[in-house]
Parts: sequence; structure tokens; C-alpha cells
Amino acid sequence: MDGHEDKLYSSICEIISAYVACRIYTSRHCATIADSEITKLLPNNPNKIRTKAATGELKIKILNFIATSPYLTTCALAQEMIPQPQFYSEFSTLFRNEPLTELLNIWNPLLNVIQKKGKLLPICTQLAEIHVDPNSSDNAQFFSALWLDNLLERIEIKGVDSSQILTKTLLPVVMNTPNSHSKIFLAR
Repeated sequence: MDGHEDKLYSSICEIISAYVACRIYTSRHCATIADSEITKLLPNNPNKIRTKAATGELKIKILNFIATSPYLTTCALAQEMIPQPQFYSEFSTLFRNEPLTELLNIWNPLLNVIQKKGKLLPICTQLAEIHVDPNSSDNAQFFSALWLDNLLERIEIKGVDSSQILTKTLLPVVMNTPNSHSKIFLAR
């Protein structure tokens, strides 16, 4: 990536992180957000904003990035979908439900829109690359496998046979460097 792409990628990641934070605020029933790290990314840089409005604005920005820079955005989405261990341990203490379920609930609204735009397969490809990267942590390999399983299930529910996607796109990537977490989604 050149300097411009690096800056754009960082901006995309920042917007996605803010979106996730807004979704966490929503799931914690916070009606308004005054977090300057989020509000500075919104139009007119408000001091305070309704959580629902902030989430909507950030979702629109992500969808605009998908339209204008699909490759960088799918790379950023795949990377941001994998929580860091410290974030996940803190996140796990916030909810009564299973943390993985809560994580899925946070991403579901955005993933539903991305699926309608036909961009789940590029995210799956990026997740597969993260999954087999020898420099990826065990945490990244585990969560990429969980996300791959979830996204392939979404694709199947829409009536597309995920076995074709597995054999044509993901299997060649994964078979080069399988790891202990590959069985999570290869059972499909």
C-alpha cells in the first residue's frame, strides 16, 4: 500500500471501530453518546448525539467505503471483525449472554447490509487469508474460523451452496496452511 492507501485504510478501520463502539453502546441501552473519539467522525462533529443516529451515520460511511474502495474496506472489515484478546475479555464482562452471541449481534446489522450488496465473499476470502497467515495469532485463527463459519451459514441461508465457495475460493487458501481451528468451518 502507498501512503494514500495506508491513510485511507486507517480511516476505514477508525470508522469501523467507532461503529462497533456505537453498537456496544446500543446493546448496553445507552441513548446518547458523548465520546469524542466517535463524535469527531460524524458530520458537524457534535458534542453529543443519539446512539441510533451515530450508528446510522457510521454505517453509511462504511457502505460508502465499500462502494468507493471495496478491496481496502473488505480487508479492514475482516481485520476489525477479529477482536483483540484484551478487548474480548473486557467485552465478555459487559453482557449476561454468551460473549460470542453478543459479538455476532453487534455485527449482524452491518453484515446484513453487506450481504445484500454481495460483499460477503470478499470478506470470507480476507478472513481465510488471516486464518492461514503463519504470523496470525491463535486468537486471530480462532475468530477468523468462527466468522468464516458464520458467514458461510449466512450465504447458505440465502440459498447459495457454500460448498462451491469453499472449494473454489476458500479451500485452496486454507489447504496450503491448515491449522487446528480450520475444522470449525471445513465441516460445511
